[in-house]
Amino acid sequence: MRARESFDKTLLALEIRQLRQLAAVLEHGSISAAAKHLGVQQPTLSRSMSAMERAVGVPLFERGPKGVAPTDYGRALLQYHRALEANLRNAAGELDAIRGVPAAMIRLGVGPIEGADVAATALSRFLGRYPDAQLAIREGLYANLEPLLAKGELDLILGSEPSITAGIGTHPGMNLELLGSLRPAIVVRAAHPLAKKRRVTLEDLQRARWIVPFGNTASAERFRATFVENGLMPPAGSVFAPISSWTAAGLVARSDVVALMPQQLYRREIASGAFKELRVAEPAFAGAVYLITREETLLSTPVRSLLRDIREASKALNGVFR
Repeated sequence: MRARESFDKTLLALEIRQLRQLAAVLEHGSISAAAKHLGVQQPTLSRSMSAMERAVGVPLFERGPKGVAPTDYGRALLQYHRALEANLRNAAGELDAIRGVPAAMIRLGVGPIEGADVAATALSRFLGRYPDAQLAIREGLYANLEPLLAKGELDLILGSEPSITAGIGTHPGMNLELLGSLRPAIVVRAAHPLAKKRRVTLEDLQRARWIVPFGNTASAERFRATFVENGLMPPAGSVFAPISSWTAAGLVARSDVVALMPQQLYRREIASGAFKELRVAEPAFAGAVYLITREETLLSTPVRSLLRDIREASKALNGVFR
């Protein structure tokens, strides 16, 4: 290909099959591993990739003793292939919606705090309109969910701040929509020493051992900063992880830990008197929550409907989400 010749004609002539093969090679790091994943013979895949590179006119990956690595051309093409695959899946969902058949699988990523409060409310509304909808929900921190969204394995993410230092507009290929601020509950077991105090201070909480359902994120940084800004060291020995609600509830019930968790998770235990929600006059550890989608992706009607439900749920949860 001549230096200033456009890729227009060569790329438009490629087949979806070829792009999927390239994606498999680049994601698995070798032609042999990609061939096994795709269920084809290695020589067949190798010839297909060589033919694709000849057709495009530039090298798409570099071959080495330890496998293959994408060139700048291959990396760029892979990014647009992912957007193309996502748009094709959304097109299938749109056609299903028009025909009145159950929508294609909608894949939602949810942060460890947002799931119980916002996602549950939104999903109940959504399923009322789409009772036959297929949903795949994956919980985790943004750092774990974002690569899946980038690859098209998720349609959207409902989560807290993506990172400590990065903010809106610093995540290439992603649209970040700020929904509001979520205030989780501060919960202890009924026998916890703090449960007997009429007024709990930040100094009391600084001496406690915590369970906080986020890792090295902006939410964790802000949690620590709340104490530092008030002249206190952050709590020692705290557990910062996307810990499951069952594990957290078990730890709260069996030890003198303080849990920062969604209010909805512990309603039954609080109502029965087994757990107590601490009322703190000082900062309530609220965190920003975002709705995150890919740029350059046309969302199907069912997915757009779920987005509306999430926005409405965030507004309806007064006192918890604001």
